[in-house]
Amino acid sequence: MMRALTLILALTMAFLAGCGQHLARTKKEEDVSPKQVAKAAESFNSESDFLQKAAREERSQIELGQLAQSKAQRPEVKAFAQQMVKEHTQMSNDLEKLAASQNVTVPSDLDSSQNELKSMLQSQSGKDFDKNYLNAEVRAHEQMVNLLEGAIQKAQNPAVKDFATVHLITVRDHLDAAQALAKKA
Repeated sequence: MMRALTLILALTMAFLAGCGQHLARTKKEEDVSPKQVAKAAESFNSESDFLQKAAREERSQIELGQLAQSKAQRPEVKAFAQQMVKEHTQMSNDLEKLAASQNVTVPSDLDSSQNELKSMLQSQSGKDFDKNYLNAEVRAHEQMVNLLEGAIQKAQNPAVKDFATVHLITVRDHLDAAQALAKKA
């Protein structure tokens, strides 16, 4: 009996420690400048537009992550890319379900700038690839944070607002990881 209670207590403490990390990531209103708030609000035009932009960003993260898994030089960049593929595939699946429930068709391809970035990265290798991939990841995650924050501020549809709220923490974590790796590149 005592052993079971000890195990339950240990598991509960581990769970709370993991949750605390994510809870600590939530930004306070005073942590965000008025300029950032305005920029995020400007990024949101409609629920449909948000879903389409987010779907393209997710597709880009998956394709670039797959490319980086094979081309990255540093093991930690390969591991980051693997995490991006896994987590953005899940986010993409969630997004597609949400879009279907809203009768919105989302694109399954990349836009021209994303295709250009992918082509540029395909032509690189070694340290150049790692550096440029990580810098692209920082920019992409900054854009995605902006997009999600805009949806949180302006979406009228509760399901869209919930999607943005739930996934914002994950995208901020990705941004932090990309920034940390980019500094080492």
